[in-house]
Amino acid sequence: AAEIMGVEVRIGLEFRAPFRGRYVSFVWAPRGFSDPESFLSFLAERPMIALMNEGRKASLWMQRHVMDTLRLWNEKLAPSLAAELEIPVPLLDPDDFLAYVGAGQTSFLHLAEYAHQVILDSLRVRVRELQKETLTATSDRKEQISQLIRRMDMLTTEVIMETWLKPERNPELPSPNVPSDDKDMPEILRLAPHVLLDWLSSLRSGYRITLQLSNLHVEDVLELLWDCQGMITHLELFNLKEWQEGNLRHLTAINDLQIAINKGSVLHLKQILRTVIHKLEASSNKEDKERCSKFRIILRNLPSLQAPYHVAPLRSRIGTDSTSHSGLRHGMGLAVPETLPHGARKQIAKGKRFRPIILPVTVSLEFRETYVEQERPTAFRRWIEPRLRRAWGFSKFGLRKSREWRVLSSVTVVGQEGNVITMGGIGGEIGNGLCPEQPANAPRRRWFGFSRLNTPLSNTLKVLAGFIPALITFLYTQDWWVLAWFGAPLWFLITGLRNIPQAILGGGGMWSRSLLRWNDYVSWTRVCDSLLYTGLSVPLLEWFIRVLLLEDGLGLTVMDHPFLVFAIIAGANSIYISLHNIYRGFPKEAIIGNLFRSLLAIPVSVFYNDLLALSLPLFTETDPLLLLEPGAAIISKTASDTVAALIEGLADWRNNRRLRYWDYDTKLKRLFDCYAKLELAFPDRDILSLLSRPKELMRLTSGEARPLQVESIINALDLMYFWLYQPCAQQTLTSILRGMTREERVIVARSQGVLSRVREVSQLFVDGLLGRNFARALSFYLDSYESYIMTLNKRCAGFSNGNARYGVRRRRR
Repeated sequence: AAEIMGVEVRIGLEFRAPFRGRYVSFVWAPRGFSDPESFLSFLAERPMIALMNEGRKASLWMQRHVMDTLRLWNEKLAPSLAAELEIPVPLLDPDDFLAYVGAGQTSFLHLAEYAHQVILDSLRVRVRELQKETLTATSDRKEQISQLIRRMDMLTTEVIMETWLKPERNPELPSPNVPSDDKDMPEILRLAPHVLLDWLSSLRSGYRITLQLSNLHVEDVLELLWDCQGMITHLELFNLKEWQEGNLRHLTAINDLQIAINKGSVLHLKQILRTVIHKLEASSNKEDKERCSKFRIILRNLPSLQAPYHVAPLRSRIGTDSTSHSGLRHGMGLAVPETLPHGARKQIAKGKRFRPIILPVTVSLEFRETYVEQERPTAFRRWIEPRLRRAWGFSKFGLRKSREWRVLSSVTVVGQEGNVITMGGIGGEIGNGLCPEQPANAPRRRWFGFSRLNTPLSNTLKVLAGFIPALITFLYTQDWWVLAWFGAPLWFLITGLRNIPQAILGGGGMWSRSLLRWNDYVSWTRVCDSLLYTGLSVPLLEWFIRVLLLEDGLGLTVMDHPFLVFAIIAGANSIYISLHNIYRGFPKEAIIGNLFRSLLAIPVSVFYNDLLALSLPLFTETDPLLLLEPGAAIISKTASDTVAALIEGLADWRNNRRLRYWDYDTKLKRLFDCYAKLELAFPDRDILSLLSRPKELMRLTSGEARPLQVESIINALDLMYFWLYQPCAQQTLTSILRGMTREERVIVARSQGVLSRVREVSQLFVDGLLGRNFARALSFYLDSYESYIMTLNKRCAGFSNGNARYGVRRRRR
């Protein structure tokens, strides 16, 4: 899943080890896996299976403690709560609780959430009864009812956990958070930290082990680093959940220790150790005095403490931890504001819809701008680009720019106020939503805004919202009845007609062999948006600019100064369009193009004006200039939309090409990975030759390599869908094929041959590849695969440097 989304994921296991009368937690994350299959193979190794079996015992042991607490709840805690709140508290069913937890590991937090869920219905019933009683109760009884309902409202998951279910609240049960000599305790929970980490590090050479710092002092961290001899690679320097619960009170001192170790500062380390020794010597605790001797040994052997971290420094981890369903904690995810998009930074600055917490963590960042030459450029580009880069201002011509923020993970500082914020908000209100007063009326239905309207209704309202002010403006400003009544429809017709060729141009044109029709390229919602904004532009251009500013204010008309009038109207229109393009989130190319399109629209306006001046005498005896003067805004609008169709169409085309490049990069990478796996699975067979004989390939891969067979079919189906149903897909793949080597093009062409195996491909559809509603997809495949294979083979062969056989041997079976 992470690979599909382009997200980096590290899978780790959490372990606990006894240390100084409590447990400390480590997260072990093995690394060095090339793909998910290699990770699954690692899990299937015998040493790993043995570790997982021991972990399963620990999980079951913890589950027994939680179930003992559940039984204590039913026997003692539930009756006590029922008496306090004057309600029947349902007993918790163990089987229902385990079903509620599902595949996760049972915990006391799960138990608190389940108990809250079971109790909540009883609370609501009782509150409704008390609300009715309030209508006839005395003032003293009303006060009692009000206090009782407030206690019920505050009976949240957190209160249940803190008051009744935490192990510290039930001393009659053994606490799983305190090491003991319980004979039933699994062996893995008895291992000392250095023994446990030595076992984990022997399972795989590449790993990360993170020490969690909840309730640890600097002397604890120092002792663990010494005992584990470099096996601890990271410190979880900040954990939002633990920080909110007050379990990270010594982070600054621990951070100082980390910085001293990483910098190799002997003076700083000696100072920290002497401070620790003085603190322990002053303690009245016998165990603290015994620890002093160990720290004196560390003080005399500082190089041994520093040595493991000379090459690989002791790095940091920060995170939020699982926040459960609590309404008291911020959601998961942290961010540095500088790395967020502009819109998110703007919301943070306003502080209205989103108010993050600024955490006491400072992360050092670096910002990189990288310019990379294109792979396998054409001969023309290889010739012209170096020459253009010699000119001033063209030094980066033809280079692809990428921007990247990177974290310097070895430099993390804990202080008063840092540069890291929470991404998630508070989960909900604190309480159960119960109140003493009975609602007088039924709650009003919430209005969700125009964005939730039915699409046809929303589009109709947009068109009307633009058309009405346009019609009123033309009726007010025009004397000629034709423009007065038909100016607004003509204005809308120009915009509507402009959007159609623009959409077709953006989708790659009408000359590709795809199955897309012209109306598939057109987004009618986007057309209605354009009609809305173009209608609102009529009062601006026709009334304010042409009549009020130019004619009445400056005395400029089309008859006397056509070029100047069209220039001003076009400039105002360009600024207006660019502003609403920014508001609508259009591509940057479209916004910049629309801002400067007035320069191109001016000569086009003059051309249209002259053309109409020559054409109108053929249809009327009226002076053409008398007709053209009131229609200046419409002529300027037509010219502007002509240029806009080209500018926005090209911007849409570039955006579609960018998306198709992303699609093809992802899918072709999987295609070549699948081919590589086939070569590795059958080292004695010529897989490239077999790709041209799909029947033999299907027979070969139908056994142990069945997953690779399915993957190859899915890759071919996806590529066929891209080719026939995605805008700009054919032009994009042609560009990618042009940059490939001859062998890569052969692999792409022959890998599509699996589609000729109709029986195997159709069986995948029947078996549920696309669910139950597969009829249309299967029909698309059966109708299109032959022409698709033939077309792609010809396209790949068009780049061939020889007479290589690209295609599949066409044999009917």
